[in-house]
Amino acid sequence: MLKSMLACCKLYISESRNAIALDSIERAAKLHPEAIITNIFKDEVYNRVGYTIVSHFTPANSSLDASSPLKRAVFSMVKAALEAIDLELHSGTHPRVGVVDHICFHPLAQASMDQAAGLANSLAADIGHKLQVPTFVYGGVHERGKTLDAIRRELGYFKPSSSGNQWTGGLPSDALLLKPDHGPTELTGNKGVVIVGATRWVDNYNVPVLTTNIEAVRRIARRVSGRGGGLQSVQAMGLVHGENSTEVACNLLDPSSVGADQVQLEVQRLAHEEGLAVCEGYFTDFSQERVIETYLRTIKSLKKIPNLQTRTMLGSKVISLARPPPAFVHSQTLIRPTVISCVPDEKTADPAPDPPARKSPRGSSQLNRWSMARSIRAGRRLARPAQGKDSTATRTASPIQPSISGADEEEVDSGEDDGEMSTAKEIYMVSDGTGWTAEHSVNAALGQFEHCLVDRGCAVNTHLFSMVRFSSPPQTRMRSYSRNTPGK
Repeated sequence: MLKSMLACCKLYISESRNAIALDSIERAAKLHPEAIITNIFKDEVYNRVGYTIVSHFTPANSSLDASSPLKRAVFSMVKAALEAIDLELHSGTHPRVGVVDHICFHPLAQASMDQAAGLANSLAADIGHKLQVPTFVYGGVHERGKTLDAIRRELGYFKPSSSGNQWTGGLPSDALLLKPDHGPTELTGNKGVVIVGATRWVDNYNVPVLTTNIEAVRRIARRVSGRGGGLQSVQAMGLVHGENSTEVACNLLDPSSVGADQVQLEVQRLAHEEGLAVCEGYFTDFSQERVIETYLRTIKSLKKIPNLQTRTMLGSKVISLARPPPAFVHSQTLIRPTVISCVPDEKTADPAPDPPARKSPRGSSQLNRWSMARSIRAGRRLARPAQGKDSTATRTASPIQPSISGADEEEVDSGEDDGEMSTAKEIYMVSDGTGWTAEHSVNAALGQFEHCLVDRGCAVNTHLFSMVRFSSPPQTRMRSYSRNTPGK
């Protein structure tokens, strides 16, 4: 039943620099252990954070009333965000219309769009009336199917409010020209407005462009998007991202038809016409298939550990494999060596169905390598020929996936033999910061070998412990952890 009816919520909040506020939001989510946070993506330049939360529908809550664990969890997170964040003090280079800028529900597995839309509409009504914030709905929730970008344009979303292509402070008093679908008709306090919708799965894919010429990047974004005559089902905007870089930020509304590989090639082609260079793009979340797999594995692990408190386990770490460039703060929470993972051994997990094979892009061999590596990082399986009788024993994800995911590297010690993992070399990285530089350096070194980067045959497991604060000398703690690590 769990696998047949799932819903996912992507919650975008206009804050990534206030650690106290983010901690409050994440603690609110822990009060609802049936809803699992599968990914957190933070961007300090944009000053924005995205949470991916997944839960199941049961016969008791399939009517999508207040008993839905996903609705309860998201409402608690929204309430915590509105209480902890002041939009008047916010600034960043990503547009926004409120403290809680955007909430989108997606049906997963065999759940229907009507179910997701009903859940979204119920949440929107509660935000509007109980929290007294003007709330708009779109997509499957709106009676005429109004789109997200249409509402944003009418609210002036895409126009920077200050110099330097920044969005700063709250919304002007005359910004609310539209009548909200729920809640007050006037702006109150410093919370802005909220937009809630329901759609089929959307991939978010951003391509860095090495220039400060934002007008050129906006021309590229316009030509890439379906609205500008480019790729159908692609929305794009050009944004400043750091002092010396910009991005073409894309929503892929139908990634099975137009995927990241096509977007990458088209941005590269248009940038070449502008005389600009681009970098490899990146996803800000898992693939849809990997989100489902991560949720099921986490739920299964919690059922196997009856003597541990569920809330404590969920609070121990957050799962994430999205790989941003160095300008980003990677999604993570406090991960300490003494915490037991809340994710099960892969050998005991129910395998997720294989997604359709992705076609290799046409282009240089380097771009093809980027595409394959990007697919691995996003949790997508590559369609590769069998490599002998043991080829079916390969792991779902590359052994060199960053251990901050929690989904592959740290596993529950069941006392059973770990098989192929017991012979792998272990690399431990400990950082009192994000650890992104250390992880990137190690993976870059391993990635120089084809079998590590693409073929997943590299017998190395990397473990990253981020934001570590030791109450005893690090050497003592790591020796203790090493003795208790499975396979050691």
